[in-house]
Amino acid sequence: MKFQLVVIFLLFINFLCMAEVTFNEQVVVPDTWNGRHTGDYWLADTDGDGADELFVCYRPTYYLQSDWYLVQYSLEGDTLSVTSEIINEDAVVSKCRMYITEDTIYLIVVYNREHYDQEVCDLKVYDFATMDLIDSHSNYEFFTEFGNVFDTNYIELAEDNDTTYLYLGLTYGYDTYMTRQEFYTSKMVKYTFDDGYLDFEEEVEECGKDMIFCSATEPLITMGFNMASTYRNTRGSYTNTINIVYHDYPTTVEEILNFTSTGPPRVRNLTQNDHHYQDYGMIIFENTNHQYHCYSPDLSEIIWEDDQEGIGDFGLEAFTCINAQEGDHFIMNFYDLYSVDYLEIRDRINGDVLLTQEVDFMPYNIIEGSFGDLYFMYYEDDFLYYYTLADEINLSNDSNEITAYNYNLSNSPNPFNPTTYISYSIPSNSKVDIIIYNIKGQKIKTLVSEQITQGDHSVIWEGKNDNGLPVSSGVYFYSLIIDGIKKADNKCLLLK
Repeated sequence: MKFQLVVIFLLFINFLCMAEVTFNEQVVVPDTWNGRHTGDYWLADTDGDGADELFVCYRPTYYLQSDWYLVQYSLEGDTLSVTSEIINEDAVVSKCRMYITEDTIYLIVVYNREHYDQEVCDLKVYDFATMDLIDSHSNYEFFTEFGNVFDTNYIELAEDNDTTYLYLGLTYGYDTYMTRQEFYTSKMVKYTFDDGYLDFEEEVEECGKDMIFCSATEPLITMGFNMASTYRNTRGSYTNTINIVYHDYPTTVEEILNFTSTGPPRVRNLTQNDHHYQDYGMIIFENTNHQYHCYSPDLSEIIWEDDQEGIGDFGLEAFTCINAQEGDHFIMNFYDLYSVDYLEIRDRINGDVLLTQEVDFMPYNIIEGSFGDLYFMYYEDDFLYYYTLADEINLSNDSNEITAYNYNLSNSPNPFNPTTYISYSIPSNSKVDIIIYNIKGQKIKTLVSEQITQGDHSVIWEGKNDNGLPVSSGVYFYSLIIDGIKKADNKCLLLK
């Protein structure tokens, strides 16, 4: 009976939502490269042309393979470059990421290797342009049990008081058949990062398996667990935590949530790709109790909660914060319910479900490009696909119906020098602001800030800032803001 009620409810919601969120398939790249399998991937504009490239790290899946590949693709799927490195036969690439500054593009790679009775983690920093090794540091863990587990969970960089820190998150423990025991825990290794050079600061035990870095707040947030099991055929005891981590020396960790379960820890941070944490806080889905928790920005209180037992039984698959015509306070998540894939959109302010619809693909991950576009990553038949949103999302508070209004925000010519016309359309008489930003997100110029009538309009930008001075060549963004709510963004390229 419960199953029938759930299905009827979902069908009713979908009946209300006559229009749906639609996606465009963009590119397909191979899941394997010379026998290596897809590991980490990300988007970055490394040549400054105003367009991202897709980077895929193909890494060995076992120790007998001694090299790895980093392949750079265009967003059309063309292979632009291939970087490879031969490593020791006893090593594998565990984690890889790119860090871009104004002067240098750094490639940061973590290698895991066995060394007699030790598991070793080698952190290396390369100049991506030349692949010259800038600096490295090794972290050793001693194990006495057979069946060691040693893995890299995250590499994160954060700035605090003009100092850049690199945080390395590790999981370690053992999983043995001989003693039928299991034990897992995590730690964070902290470095200062100065022009690619590493300076070891400290290790923080049991800090968290995953890190959430919210740029709008100074401290970091970690999510972690410890696990211990006396007998392998039992489910063990898991301690789940969410912590605030401060950049002090020594680092201080403040626990804000702690609960114990007998099943695998599935605490998920739903506010991925988040630029409005300070406005709406952080949303956690805690699978053990099948609950949503929305914390205030300072994490001191819970703003709203919601029980979702059906979703909790099967788990959320992928999730992201999204903007809609109504504002920036929404999350989108994908989940499996009774072998049917669904997409759901919630209001971050109160937790209300505004849309539920069936989808014909299940994203493995949702990542954000350099220019704010969302990419829904999807594996199928040994290929890695990505999808983008086909239309802007419009959430109707009356009927939950999703429609799309095209603001036609664009500029011509593009690239330009020194002037370009920015065109846009608005559905009704409104207060309109059009603001130019640089690639760092700093406001450069306010082009429009006045009441505008319904219809099509355009405004000229002469490539100058608010002080009347010409700006330098590069990529710039412009936003259309209607009645205080950002409705659309686009980018342009100034070439001199």
